[in-house]
Amino acid sequence: NIGKIAVIINGYDDSDLSQYPLFPSVRAGKRAKVNSFAGAPVVSLNGHRVSQKRLLARWPELIVVEADIRELEQFDGFRDWRNDPDVIIGQVWPLLTHQCRRSLAVYCSRSGLVSIGSLGLQFKHLTEVMASYYRKGSAFAVNFLNSGDAQNMIDEIEYERYKVQYINYEANVISTTSRLWGGEGNRIQVAREKGQPLIITTDREMTKKKFLKGELTYKLSPIGGCTSLEPCDKISFTSIFACIDCEKSILDDDRSLKNIQRGLNNLKRGQSLFVPENPQYKQLESEISEIYNKLEKRGLRKKMDALV
Repeated sequence: NIGKIAVIINGYDDSDLSQYPLFPSVRAGKRAKVNSFAGAPVVSLNGHRVSQKRLLARWPELIVVEADIRELEQFDGFRDWRNDPDVIIGQVWPLLTHQCRRSLAVYCSRSGLVSIGSLGLQFKHLTEVMASYYRKGSAFAVNFLNSGDAQNMIDEIEYERYKVQYINYEANVISTTSRLWGGEGNRIQVAREKGQPLIITTDREMTKKKFLKGELTYKLSPIGGCTSLEPCDKISFTSIFACIDCEKSILDDDRSLKNIQRGLNNLKRGQSLFVPENPQYKQLESEISEIYNKLEKRGLRKKMDALV
């Protein structure tokens, strides 16, 4: 796709793919290097040097120092870092784009704040084995989040996160006119209908204080909201409908039904790839039927089907 974009921008010739590079220069210019391809110039190494100079202008500390070597020796003591030709004191760090993913995995794991499952979701890994590979050696890494400055930053992020949760809760629960359902949503809705609304929906200042203290939470889920203070171990990429039966969920007739309908359409598209006799087809049919049955029990099937 990038190659097609380069063709459109610069008028390159990709009619003969054997003469079109895998990594063409998106912006043709003096720094582009033609090599042996007739269709388009390839990305020049000079561009990397220009990017490196730009980074150094902003962060001069990207030069390798003695403390860096000592940290590397602590991280991987089986490698001769002092005689490594790629990491030389006084020279620029040999940064590569993919190192950002590796560093993120290592330091997230070392902090103890990010589970391997969360890391796998962030990296879009299909298996936890790959996430484990990325964070290899993290036990020997420096836990820089132990510093005072880092802790202050984390506290600020947490405060903002709690504040955003309350804002979403106020908009989607307290102020909504849509009928609520789901485990916690049904409790709030029943109290409203009895004319005895819960204090968390009437005393906004108190509710906001509880959110900012972390005593209440409202996390957006694939089909609604979640009020569980603990990490969710029910939702996965292959099953986003666990919220329907969860006692901590807050769902509504508008947004939630639209998201459920979208999820069902995705299941049906996946099912269409198989013949009816295929076990995978039958498994998806069972999942779709189960979701429809849950909606029928709640009297929501017809309302969802009526959505455009």
